[in-house]
Amino acid sequence: MWGAVGASAALGASALIGRWEGRSDEAAPAPARHDLDSRVDALLASASDDVLAVAVRMLHDGASLSELLGLATLLPLLTGGDGEDIHALATIAPITELALNEALPEVERQLAALWAVESAHAWAQPQRVALALEPLDHDLAGLRAHLDADDALQAKRAADTLVSWRGLDAAMALLRTHATRRQNDVHVPIWAFMAGQLVETVGEYAPLLARSVAAYATRDAEIDAPPRLLATDEEASVSAFEVMRALDWAPRTSLDGVSSQTLWEVMALRAVETRLADTSASGLGVHHTTSVDALWSIWKQAAPEERPEMLARAVRRTLERRAPVLGATRVTELEPSVDDPFERVDDDPVPAYRAALHALSVDEDGFIDRVNRHVLSHATEPHAFKHWSSVLRIAGRSRASVRHPVLASMMASHVMRSRSTWWRREEATRLLRQRT
Repeated sequence: MWGAVGASAALGASALIGRWEGRSDEAAPAPARHDLDSRVDALLASASDDVLAVAVRMLHDGASLSELLGLATLLPLLTGGDGEDIHALATIAPITELALNEALPEVERQLAALWAVESAHAWAQPQRVALALEPLDHDLAGLRAHLDADDALQAKRAADTLVSWRGLDAAMALLRTHATRRQNDVHVPIWAFMAGQLVETVGEYAPLLARSVAAYATRDAEIDAPPRLLATDEEASVSAFEVMRALDWAPRTSLDGVSSQTLWEVMALRAVETRLADTSASGLGVHHTTSVDALWSIWKQAAPEERPEMLARAVRRTLERRAPVLGATRVTELEPSVDDPFERVDDDPVPAYRAALHALSVDEDGFIDRVNRHVLSHATEPHAFKHWSSVLRIAGRSRASVRHPVLASMMASHVMRSRSTWWRREEATRLLRQRT
């Protein structure tokens, strides 16, 4: 339908993981052992009422914001990293982006870092630290079975084996690929991608991220069936908006002959529509956006032979299985309006979205700066930070016609309607002003 059709071939995630399986008699490196940073110990030993004072003291003693955020990451990672605590962990990467952006006010950046410390500390389980520090026996046989099972301990053992056998980067790449095969839980690929953003943040403890990704994936033990690969045409000129209109008219329109870039942009625009229909803090609108971001990010990081299957899985997950939200406004029908988008924020996000389209056409950098400052001051829960980060990342990969609609979708975020601030903001500000 869309023009010349090019053939695509893929090795596939199943074959890729099979290729990694070793023989049971193959020698593996000795398991790694981790020692606990004394500053982590100090944070873990702190009561919730005292943890901010301990963190601020570290800043006063010369710790950088990036160091403090690394310590915050370790609080859940060393004491769990295989359950709902991944929400606190996944927040730290976007907060790091804000905290290290020197164009933003210093105190606001410090407060965001302290918010991350408190959030991470709330999930810490100090009694489990010894389990994280203890190396696990390696097992080169049956890696795929261990990763596919619903046993978190076996998955962690498989992750340790992969890291020792082939190195952290290769292990994380395989775990990201494996995460795209999980059928039900959107958080599995989201966390697999976000964990990779934290590798430098946690330094020598980075292998624990591989454990966390592998263990969390066991919460969704249902492996998706192999998809039909799409015959993409990377030279095709059809735009994302043309494909959107065709799908709106006939949802079963064939997507063969469309470029991979256009397909990802179509998925991004569908996420914009979902966000306009659902402005809640942690509902479908947020997760459609963060899911597309994670799947696109994993696809970009993957080897060329893996990409066709990943793309087909993403299309099936976000376009074929997820029908457009009932009653959602179509982005193909929305035109810019001359107004201040920040004055139009309301329960109905469409007026602010349309105003944002115009504001972006006039001063894109200025619009992004205003959004950054608002998120930095008013975000008070993990999904606000994650959604903001995903929007910027998707926009950065999109062509001009799609970039502005994606950025404008920030006006549908619940945080943009908020004037509230972190409940410990005054306490943290006072501590920052004190010098010991």
